[in-house]
Amino acid sequence: MNEDYNKILTHFGNAKAVSEHFDIAVQSVYEWRVKGVPDYRMRELNLLKRLEDAECQQTT
Repeated sequence: MNEDYNKILTHFGNAKAVSEHFDIAVQSVYEWRVKGVPDYRMRELNLLKRLEDAECQQTT
């Protein structure tokens, strides 16, 4: 498995949650194990993480 795939699964919890967030088929998520996660999906994940971090900092 590739590192980006593991990062996405760790963040969302499972492939179904990933597919629901990105509005894609679960099979597409599983294909990322072999083909790699598309760059634009990783950019979206990184942006989401930054927004979540900023939101947490505002509430503390």
